[in-house]
Amino acid sequence: YWSVDGKRGLLAREPLVIPSKASWAVGLPAPMLAACEEVWSLALKLPALCAANGPYYELVARSAERLAPLQDDRVLIGMSEVAREHLMTTMCHIAAGCISTGHKKPPPCIEKPLRVVARSVGRPPRLDFTEIVLSNWDATYPSGDRPASSTGQGVEQAEVDTQQSPQM
Repeated sequence: YWSVDGKRGLLAREPLVIPSKASWAVGLPAPMLAACEEVWSLALKLPALCAANGPYYELVARSAERLAPLQDDRVLIGMSEVAREHLMTTMCHIAAGCISTGHKKPPPCIEKPLRVVARSVGRPPRLDFTEIVLSNWDATYPSGDRPASSTGQGVEQAEVDTQQSPQM
């Protein structure tokens, strides 16, 4: 899943995108894709609904029925590594949002699948460096071309062209 070469450097091979547009979601059963879409939707509501101990936890808890497909351990473990990594990152942020609103843990509809996915990818079920940094940004280049590779090809051009620096 992680790559130290290629056009994304030390980042996930696929950027975080809405599940319906992600290559890892191709072939997912419709109920599972809908549940992944719901996870994405909950993540997008994080900033506004967590401020001042907002209603984020309650919103997540009310999504339990739409997240029901995520309660099947076998289905979660059977998903591709890329899908599990994307779910791990997104659910870690949701769990942290729930905890930040004054609760000791996220609702069961997130806590259980988060534990299963975390175990399957070999990390703890909480925000850590991987979820916050490596999965949460992407370098972009104004011209669309990545600067020179580490092989030295095109180094002179990359050194001259300061317009090629990444933007975060």
